[in-house]
Amino acid sequence: MKKRWNAVDALSKAKSYMDTLEIPEFITGFESGDYKAPTFKDLITATPDEIGKYLIYFGAYRALLEQHVADLESRKGAMTAHFDEIYNVMSFELLREYDMKGEKRPTKEATRGEIFLKNDDLGDLRRNIIEIEAMYQQALGRLKLYSSAVATISRVVTVRTGGFDGDRRERN
Repeated sequence: MKKRWNAVDALSKAKSYMDTLEIPEFITGFESGDYKAPTFKDLITATPDEIGKYLIYFGAYRALLEQHVADLESRKGAMTAHFDEIYNVMSFELLREYDMKGEKRPTKEATRGEIFLKNDDLGDLRRNIIEIEAMYQQALGRLKLYSSAVATISRVVTVRTGGFDGDRRERN
């Protein structure tokens, strides 16, 4: 018997996907453990060389995540378009059958259920779209985190180099 799919399966696949990217989860530096990635814990006292390493580290992962987010978005769009096309044709054919028999048309929900009962592949495609959406959301969340990290480090550089004064009119 085929294992019944559920949302936990989609989230599990999304986590597995994120693990395959080998992009570390964000570490603030306040966690316990021996993690060696750059952290924000010592950002205030970091040397210019260390700050440069922060920018390279977080910027490189941000760029990689941007590529993965775009890939997932395009996959999701193509799969959704494919699903919509098949679903619309099947819906049209099903409702036409009811009309030809002179029977009352089913509700939108009943139509959807009947379509999924008649076409297992369409259900599988819909589940794949849900899984891709979960992967996309997780990758997008991590991308936002790394983008914020780069922005924060850039602000530290700006403050240290005197690029930010209390009165902006004095900058130029």
